[in-house]
Amino acid sequence: MFTYPRRVAVGLAVVQAYVLTWISMVLVCVLGYVLTASSPMLGDVTWQDAARLAGSLWLLAFGTPIVAGGAQVSLAPLILTAVIFIATVKFLRSARIDDWQDVLIAGGTGVVTAGLIGTASFSFILWALIAGGVLAVLAAQLARTEILENCYIDYLRRGWQRVWPLAAALAGLALVLTLVAFFAGFDRISAIQAAYLTNSTGTVFMTLAQLLFLPAAGAWALAYASGAGFTVGAGSVFSALGGQGAPIPAIPILGALPDPTTRLPWLVAIVVALGVSGGVWVWFRFRARLREPDTWVVLAVGLAEVLVAVSVLGALSSGGIGPGRLEAVGVRAPVFTGLIFLEVGLPFLGVPALIETTRWWLARRAERKQATTPDAGAAGEQVPAGPESAAELGQVGASEVSPTAPTAPLAYSAMSAPSAASAASAPSAVSASSPAGVASAPSAPGTASADHPASAVSPAEGEEQA
Repeated sequence: MFTYPRRVAVGLAVVQAYVLTWISMVLVCVLGYVLTASSPMLGDVTWQDAARLAGSLWLLAFGTPIVAGGAQVSLAPLILTAVIFIATVKFLRSARIDDWQDVLIAGGTGVVTAGLIGTASFSFILWALIAGGVLAVLAAQLARTEILENCYIDYLRRGWQRVWPLAAALAGLALVLTLVAFFAGFDRISAIQAAYLTNSTGTVFMTLAQLLFLPAAGAWALAYASGAGFTVGAGSVFSALGGQGAPIPAIPILGALPDPTTRLPWLVAIVVALGVSGGVWVWFRFRARLREPDTWVVLAVGLAEVLVAVSVLGALSSGGIGPGRLEAVGVRAPVFTGLIFLEVGLPFLGVPALIETTRWWLARRAERKQATTPDAGAAGEQVPAGPESAAELGQVGASEVSPTAPTAPLAYSAMSAPSAASAASAPSAVSASSPAGVASAPSAPGTASADHPASAVSPAEGEEQA
C-alpha cells in the first residue's frame, strides 16, 4: 500500500473527484449511444463523438459553453455541477484540509485537471481553467477540518442559522411550482417527445439529460412567481404579472412552460406571505434578543447570504440553448434578486421590527398611564373616611389645644371683655386654621366659656389650673 505526503494527497483528491465524474459521464453517453445506435436521428455519429460530448457536458457543468455548427449552448446542468462539487468535498475531507496552503494546492490541481479534460474534449478551455479552480477552492474551504475563527465568518455562520428556514421555504416553493408545471404540461411534453421517434431506452436517456437542468427550471419557476419573469428566446417573457409569447424550440421539457398571456398575481402574494411568515418566525424565535443591535446585524447578514444565493442561482440558470434568438434564455439576475429583496427580504426584517416597535409603544403608554394613577389615589386617601375619623381628629385637637392655651398670657391681657363675650356666645365656632375637633376645646380647664369670661381669669390662675 502506497502512502503519500498529505499535500500530495490533497491534490490527488481533486484529481479523483474530477476524473471519476468525467469518466462516469463518458460511460453514460457511450452507453446511450450503443443502446440507440439504430435510431435514424443519430445519423453519422460515432461513439468517439459520444465520448467527446460527455466531456463537453462535464465542462458545461462549469459554465464552459458547447459550440457546434454555429450554435452555442451555455446553460449549465446544475445537477451535474452539484454532483462534482459534492464528490470533491468528500475526497478532500478524506485528505484533510488544514491550512491555506492545502486550499491553494486544491485550487491549482483543479485548474490543471479541468484544463486537461477540456483539451481532450476539444472545448474552450479558458473558462474551464477558471471554473475548475474556483470550484476546487470552494470545496476545499467546505472540507476544512477546523472552522476558521474569525468575526466575519462567525457572522456568516450565525446569519445562516437564522435564515435557513427562509431559504428552505423559497426552495420548496420553487420545487412545488416546477412539479405543478410538469403535471399541467405533461400532454405537451409527451407530444414533443413522441416527435423524436425514439424507443424507450432513448426516451429514458433523453429524460435524464433534461433532468440535469432541473435547478434552472426551479429558478425560472421562482422568478415567474415573483414577477421578475424569465425568457426562452428573445422576444418571449413568462411572468405571473403577464408576458409575451414567441416560438420556442421543440425540447420536451419546454412543454411545461405556462401560457405567457395568463396573469396569476396571487403567486406574488404567496411569495410575500413567505417573507411575512419568516418575519413572524424570527420574532417568535428571537424576541428576547431583538432589543440587541447585534441580533439585527446577524439577521441582515443572513438575509444578504440568501440574496447572494438567489443572484448566483439566477446567473447560473441563464445562458443559451441554440443559435439566434435562443442565445438569450433564463432570468435577469439583478431584477430577480431585487424583487426577492422587496417581496421577501423587507417583510423578513420589517415584521419583527414592527412588532417590537408596537410593543415598545404600548409599554411606554402603559408607563405614562401608571405614572398619573398614584397621584389620584393618594389624594383620595387624604379625605376623612367617616364620623369615627372625625371623632379621632377631635380628640387629637383637644389634646393639642389644652396644654398650649395657658402658654400665651399676652393674649389674655390683650383680650377685651366684648371679645370674650363674643367668644362665649359661639362656643362651637371653629377657626379656619383649626381642625374640626377643636370645637370641644371649651370643656378643657383654663379655657374661656360663657360662664367664665376671659377677663375674670388671670394668667396666674391659668398656670395654677394647668
